[in-house]
Amino acid sequence: MKQSVLTALISFAVSCAAFGQVLTPPVNKLIRQECARQGIVITADEINAEVHRIAGKVGMTVEQWLQKLQQERNISPEQYRNDFVRWTLALERLAGSRLTVSEAELMEAYHTMFGSAVLARQITLATRTEAEAVLAEVKQHPEAFVAIAKNKSINTATQSFGGITYPIRRHTINPDVEKMLFAMEPGDISPVVEYPPGHFTIFRCESRLPQIDVNFDAVKEQLLFQILDTKRQQVAGEIIAELRTRGTSQVITAPKVRCLETWRQNRLARNRPFRPVRTDATAYTVPPTPTAAIQAIPPEAVSIERVAESTQEIKLSPPVVNLSPIPTD
Repeated sequence: MKQSVLTALISFAVSCAAFGQVLTPPVNKLIRQECARQGIVITADEINAEVHRIAGKVGMTVEQWLQKLQQERNISPEQYRNDFVRWTLALERLAGSRLTVSEAELMEAYHTMFGSAVLARQITLATRTEAEAVLAEVKQHPEAFVAIAKNKSINTATQSFGGITYPIRRHTINPDVEKMLFAMEPGDISPVVEYPPGHFTIFRCESRLPQIDVNFDAVKEQLLFQILDTKRQQVAGEIIAELRTRGTSQVITAPKVRCLETWRQNRLARNRPFRPVRTDATAYTVPPTPTAAIQAIPPEAVSIERVAESTQEIKLSPPVVNLSPIPTD
């Protein structure tokens, strides 16, 4: 089933917005380093194949698809390949099994999109006491439900419409509330439920909407595409958070630090002092000049650890300065 051009462009825009928030130059650098560490290489052939695959999804040639992106989103072909497709593929490779979609997830998405639904009205109050009082009122005068929703509900999205909601589909709200709503018949009024959290709501079932007659196999590929889009955005954030956590120690290559003495001499030549960070209330004596401060740092205070012999990588941890406490007497 070919995805519509509009849906594809919206999906692309959403993905770009998500990645645009996180794929800043420092983050790109983290991704490049992690790909290098894991031996992941995204080739030009892979990028071209992905562009062909996406273009095929919308029923276009690659040229038509790239032209459409240029016209609709002002994204050049080179920018699309390098700033979006390359990093999407890199993140997918880093994500591994986290981007798999199970049959159960596909079926859940199918029921959400094409399954039966409940059309309801709701009255939402700030406290349970208020909600219980309104529940007694609407049970006594069910015909006044719409007017009461307009006058008393604090849900600004539905209040002016007499509490009417969008059709409520499966797997879109709290499971307990969903179970209750799908057990109701038109005209039924629910007990007070805490939904959303911290608010108290009364529902009235207006009608039951039947399942849309669409064959599962006919839309399976479309559902897969949509689930993967959602997962990409979620997993991208998780991976980048992990890389940021792991990147607290700076990883540099061996040629940049020939030896500890060269590194120390370079710091001295530039007259750049180290600024000891105090981790407790102890007072420290600090040498009076920047040069003295650097010379005061013993070689063993800097920890260097070989982490990848094959790539000559060296991990440089922040120097620890052990200075003598000021006598308190």
